[in-house]
Amino acid sequence: MRTTLMRALTSMTLAVAVVLPAAAQPAAAVDIGTIYSWVQKAYGLYKQFSGGGGLSIGEATTKIIAEIDQARTDILAHVDQVAVADARACTRAAVIDFADIERFTPDTLQAYARDATACVTLIDSRLSAVTDKASLDQLGFALAAIGPVSLVARSRAGFSTAGLVATLRTANTAVVAKLEPPAHYDPEPIPGGYYQLGITAVAYNGYESYVGLSGYFRAPFPSLSTFPTQVALVKDGASATISRSTSQAALPLLPA
Repeated sequence: MRTTLMRALTSMTLAVAVVLPAAAQPAAAVDIGTIYSWVQKAYGLYKQFSGGGGLSIGEATTKIIAEIDQARTDILAHVDQVAVADARACTRAAVIDFADIERFTPDTLQAYARDATACVTLIDSRLSAVTDKASLDQLGFALAAIGPVSLVARSRAGFSTAGLVATLRTANTAVVAKLEPPAHYDPEPIPGGYYQLGITAVAYNGYESYVGLSGYFRAPFPSLSTFPTQVALVKDGASATISRSTSQAALPLLPA
């Protein structure tokens, strides 16, 4: 019996998705909907400032504070699961202090910006050293929480952001790569020596995604590289409950 949360069955012919519940489903390790929304909204607001989208840094800050006020409880709950103590502590402090950033004196603001930047670089270095998937996942959540905060802090302090953006890009790329779920064929034999093929991917936490392929196949099956779009789709589906998805959301929203 597969230990899955769902199987997303996509028909390549009809291009529809059907969610099939599985028996004895394990509970999700985390509910990342709030974090995913935070990443999209916060980075999107910052990009409206940095990319000439019409927002001032003050307006972007006010809107991001409002977003973090709505999500703070959930963000901190995720951050508290980070096994790496120093990364957990600096992320939690940055998220809590961000609510008061508009009250900071210039000196306090500069110190806060440096601390938030140091926290990002710490998470980046831990991502290079940690091999346990669950620990990597939680570092990814910490990165999702602090990324927009650190960019706003440096911008308000008048500091450059190019180095920070590069580090955020490197760190998020590492999360995407290190938490990439493996994919494999899931063949179903049919009469005549043929098979109906599907591609399955399973994330480290047991979350599974499935994409069906149209047509009939004989063994040996073609390489998975023959179906790059389907493989990407199934891996992204399997990533729905881990921080790989939040890093994938962050990367296109980072300033150029």
